[in-house]
Amino acid sequence: MSRMVRRFEVLLPLRFNDGTPIPDAAVVDTLIEFEEQFGAVSCETQTIRGRWRSDGQSYRDDLIRVFVDAPDGTESREYFVAAKERLKARFQQLDIWLTTYLIEVLMSGEHGMPPNSLVAGTFSTWAFRLNCRCVTAVRFSQTCLRAEFRVLS
Repeated sequence: MSRMVRRFEVLLPLRFNDGTPIPDAAVVDTLIEFEEQFGAVSCETQTIRGRWRSDGQSYRDDLIRVFVDAPDGTESREYFVAAKERLKARFQQLDIWLTTYLIEVLMSGEHGMPPNSLVAGTFSTWAFRLNCRCVTAVRFSQTCLRAEFRVLS
């Protein structure tokens, strides 16, 4: 059994355009926003390095990839078009790279969740790193009604 969904990928900067670090809270707020809207969010924590030009000025980016699998419809697309503008303001960026494409999700299990899913079964804890330090832990409950994000010391 499978279903088609649309994956939205966002590259979030770890530094402002002047090179100063972006506060961890900006990333955490974004993850919470996506999780509350769509029920789940994922983040790859390795740093993606990029370079780009605008108006003759060269910029260097350190980024992380955040992705959300959402229903393939107008409502999801409109949400992310608006979210892109909020993220440009939150991260003080000229642009935020946001891509989307269809994916096929293979389904299994009692609730139709992929095997080894964080939300399947009993409580699981997941932690990720930003800039080589652990900043956020996410605890998903058995019913996945809410995820709690907290800063680790």
